[in-house]
Amino acid sequence: MGSFKMALPLLLITVLLIPFTLQDEAQEPATQSPDLAMMVLSPLDDMLTDYKHVGSFDEALVDEARIMASYHGNPDQEQAFRELLEETGFNRKHISALERTGGPQNDQPERIVRSYVTVFASSEGAATAFAILEDESGIPGTRDLTPALIFGEEADLTESGGFDDQNWPFRSHDLTFRIGNLVGGVTLVTYPTERGFEPDQQEVEALGKLLEAKMTDRFPVSVGVAVSKFDPAYVVTYDDAYYRLDGRDIPLSGELEDATEARTSSYGIADTVYQVFQGLGGGSSKTMLYSLTLYEFNNEDSAAEWLAGSAETITSNDYYQNLEPDDPPVGEKSKYIHYVFGPFSSPPVARISIAQFGTIIARVQLVPDGALPQVPLELTSNLLTQQLSCLEVESCAYQQVPEEIAAYLDLSSASPEAQP
Repeated sequence: MGSFKMALPLLLITVLLIPFTLQDEAQEPATQSPDLAMMVLSPLDDMLTDYKHVGSFDEALVDEARIMASYHGNPDQEQAFRELLEETGFNRKHISALERTGGPQNDQPERIVRSYVTVFASSEGAATAFAILEDESGIPGTRDLTPALIFGEEADLTESGGFDDQNWPFRSHDLTFRIGNLVGGVTLVTYPTERGFEPDQQEVEALGKLLEAKMTDRFPVSVGVAVSKFDPAYVVTYDDAYYRLDGRDIPLSGELEDATEARTSSYGIADTVYQVFQGLGGGSSKTMLYSLTLYEFNNEDSAAEWLAGSAETITSNDYYQNLEPDDPPVGEKSKYIHYVFGPFSSPPVARISIAQFGTIIARVQLVPDGALPQVPLELTSNLLTQQLSCLEVESCAYQQVPEEIAAYLDLSSASPEAQP
């Protein structure tokens, strides 16, 4: 959709924590969804090997409604767009941004490729939403183009331009198409360079064909369909993506060589690595970073070997130098391995819980604001239990923010005597 306006990729790396709210409604049914994170474009894809990963996230329905209302020039119609998405069966949307550097300024990219896939409950719902959301007539600064190639059952190509949040001029071609109940798209954004400024329609359509092939494949059973993450409507997502696929590491934008080495060496011989980083809290309460890492190995012995050597592997990164083992309680949770660590603080306040599920290692980590007490063991162990349940059924609904996490973050307002 032509709603890019250059805001979203920049927000991926500059976003501030916002307050979360406990949900009153039941979670969405844990029906299996295609692996959207596998579908979106990657630096491992043809044509994109000179790009780097900026960030990925699931977009909440409420945020999509707000963006669509603003893009269509009717910010006061946010509720109407929300109702449209609800009625057409909007389920999940995953967005990814890649960048290629080489612009006129060191901190300015030369090009950005943004790809996205939305799942609707039915083909009919997706078609209805497509017809309304892709009607860009009357939107200033946009021009409809005719795709030279055929995409799915229907497609829309839009040209636009303007200035991004850094006041840099940009131009873009946005290609959106529908395949059954999936709506996907690619936005190619270009900045002025010595090689030119205009987006290449042939290029964006070639990228669209890459995405179309992935959407057709659908990847129904893979690690990405069983990632336990918090509802994006109530937290901030910093990244939500594969970091290694088929033994190949994803290059990250802005990451120094030493940091890349520390990150990828911690994966060991894992074939696939998926990571989620979400911020909890904000506003008047304290904050905490939730991270989840899923390592998938070729066999259970390799997974068990990584688990047995996890302390040495983790402390190879200086961030975890004061890592300490924590004895688990008796009972079922004794199958987990638990650690506490700083970072760079004494006594340690952050916590890690790790467990093996067949060929997969699941690792949950909570790093609190420095003003908070040590993370209780139950917080990471309960989150790990939730993740193992998702792996068992090869599906995962969005998590609500647990009451015990809300209570923990509110401890900052209590007197020191009241804190454990």
